[in-house]
Amino acid sequence: MRTQESATALTLPTKPSRTWPAWLLLILTLLLAVAAWGIARSPVAKTLGSTGVWFPSWSLVFLFPALSLAVFLYATVGPRRKNPFLGTLTQLAFLLVQATGLGQWTYHLMTTQRAGPYSSHREYVSADPRPDGWLDPVHPSTYDLGGGVRLVMPLTCLVDASGDTLPRMSPTTLAPPVRNDSIRPLTSQGLQNLVTFTRAFGYLRFFHPSDQAASADWNMVALVGMQVMEDAPTPEDLAKRLQSFFAPIAPTVQFLAPGTSAQPQAKPEGGQQLVRWKHTGMGPLPAPPKATFDRSMRLGDVALLWSVMQHFYPYFDVVKVDWARELSTALQQAALDADERALRRTLRILVAALHDGHGNVTFTQSFPAKAPALKLRIIDGKAYMAWGPASIPPGSEILAFNEESLATRSAWIRQEISSPTDGYQNSNLERRLLAGLPGSVVRISFRTPQGTDGAVDVPLEPYPKDLAYRGLPKTIEELKPGVWYLDLDRIQDKEFEAILPTIANAKGVIFDLRGYPNMSTAFLEHLTDKPIMSARWNVPVVLEPDGRNWTWNTNGRWELHPKTPRIRGKVVFLTGGGAISYAESCLGIVEAYRLGEIVGEPSAGTNGNVNPFQLPGGFKVVWTGMKVLKHDGSRHHGVGIHPTIPVTPSQNGLAMKRDEVLDQSLAEFSDTNP
Repeated sequence: MRTQESATALTLPTKPSRTWPAWLLLILTLLLAVAAWGIARSPVAKTLGSTGVWFPSWSLVFLFPALSLAVFLYATVGPRRKNPFLGTLTQLAFLLVQATGLGQWTYHLMTTQRAGPYSSHREYVSADPRPDGWLDPVHPSTYDLGGGVRLVMPLTCLVDASGDTLPRMSPTTLAPPVRNDSIRPLTSQGLQNLVTFTRAFGYLRFFHPSDQAASADWNMVALVGMQVMEDAPTPEDLAKRLQSFFAPIAPTVQFLAPGTSAQPQAKPEGGQQLVRWKHTGMGPLPAPPKATFDRSMRLGDVALLWSVMQHFYPYFDVVKVDWARELSTALQQAALDADERALRRTLRILVAALHDGHGNVTFTQSFPAKAPALKLRIIDGKAYMAWGPASIPPGSEILAFNEESLATRSAWIRQEISSPTDGYQNSNLERRLLAGLPGSVVRISFRTPQGTDGAVDVPLEPYPKDLAYRGLPKTIEELKPGVWYLDLDRIQDKEFEAILPTIANAKGVIFDLRGYPNMSTAFLEHLTDKPIMSARWNVPVVLEPDGRNWTWNTNGRWELHPKTPRIRGKVVFLTGGGAISYAESCLGIVEAYRLGEIVGEPSAGTNGNVNPFQLPGGFKVVWTGMKVLKHDGSRHHGVGIHPTIPVTPSQNGLAMKRDEVLDQSLAEFSDTNP
């Protein structure tokens, strides 16, 4: 006979346990913690740090799992368990926050690695024996920072068995700079202090391989450093401040005041490996945190921008610029800039000194973009109307905007345009003359081709996207029997594929490459019966500062293969000063393999992948991070692609509403002369 106790013990539950959702959420939280731990240990995460993410990695690995476990135990386990349903909801909230943080980390790392051919990482080798080409960490190099201050810095560090650089240092966090809205000029000593700091900043940011330097928030270092260093009264005091400021980030460096010598460095015990930075171009930089517009931010942005170019710009050998002097000029002006517009101009002028057609600085909070609906053409330093309101006759010379002479406005704007050629500068000027005009109406003074002066009020409106194409043929159009026009700036691959059977058997094809192509290189593959290649891409491999001892990564050239049907008629390409980058990649292939005549003006003279980065305060900098050489190894930068048939538009042609470059291309088809 069974007792009551045994009967009770054998009773099975009739309903499933209500704690299984809590168990599931706890397990998921632990799995996400493992994933976060793996990401946090990755070399890219160590290099980039946590700047730009909401939750540091330790919170995803430890904090949220611990909170989830505590809630689970409190709500579901033991005789005093509380409301399991409420506990499960709390666990779900922790899980969602953890998943959001992990997703942001993943996006952060993936985004920063989308840098085309560019990368930056630390590389490791065994320390015993030290390989050829690896510098000794206890015999550092010395760098002159100006003002009598020198930096003694090794480009390698020793690494112990646990993977930490030696000597070990506890990580430190910089407090943000104290807000300083002062707008005043730099003193002579203050300017020298900031120049010295900027030079030191670039050396340590990109070439000191300690763990602390790799994970530092360098945007904050720039802003705080400007505030700490500006008022140092003497070079001796500045050297002390630099030593104290950078010691937690770069423990193996020494800053020497005038007349002092470096102290011998003892080799740290336990070093098994060496580590150094290897930059293939400038690798992706983390997005800066939000920053208040003040004196530290203005000066820090100059330091950040200047140091990137100092160590990675690939055209200092062909662009003659006193980059050190440009730093002093930019710092002096930034100290006086009253708002974001003024600082943007200062940064643009600094970039313009590099004569890089890709070079520009934009502001993320876009300013009002309204302009008069005109299309201008710069010829011999003067601006003429190519298309616009009927009240201004075509071909009229533009004399002034709101009583500001064209010469004055042009000179002001040209200072901000980064360009290696006159043609590309003029192409930029044609657009920028019309931008940023105040009010809702602009008074335009002009002189007609017949010599009559006039003035009209033209409304400012959102700039029409198709204005650049007004006066041109349709995207695809048969201009003469058997002669087809294709504007590669507007056409897309599907449209090209649709017209391909027709143009393959046509008498001739005119490809307009005066803008920026909107389709792939497929059109080139239908112009050849053998494989063809792009120009030579050269990305600098940077191991040392100041452009020393660069080698080059030459991978990544395009190899294009013939496709059918082949376009067998005569082919003409149109180009001009506005054809830049991808347009020049295409034109370079045309030039090298003689795929057709090139009609018009020289191209912009700038090619290669851009290498963008952001600055505190909402500014974005774009520039060219690789050196492009022509197929024969000759210079492309500042040279561009020259036409085989030169044609320069004229005021008379504009007055007659003629596209003289297109007219000349049509004249190449002998029996279809206009």
